[in-house]
Amino acid sequence: MTLDGFSQGLITALQQNATNFTYTLSNTALAGYPAQKIAFTLVSGGITRQGIIELTLVNDTGYALTTRRHKTFTPLTSGLHRT
Repeated sequence: MTLDGFSQGLITALQQNATNFTYTLSNTALAGYPAQKIAFTLVSGGITRQGIIELTLVNDTGYALTTRRHKTFTPLTSGLHRT
């Protein structure tokens, strides 16, 4: 798996499962490792959602740090997901 492939797989999944999906992709670092940042807006279940997902690979293991903001309330939620 490559970092580009990891990012593209997530983008494809979001495009297939949401409407009005728009995003920007940029290079960054996460915990000192090369990473890609996806800043997005989408509509799911009639709710507009915004967020940032930072993806990196460490020893062929993919990690995603997700921060999202729901339009209906202010608090940000985040989590680290391992794939």
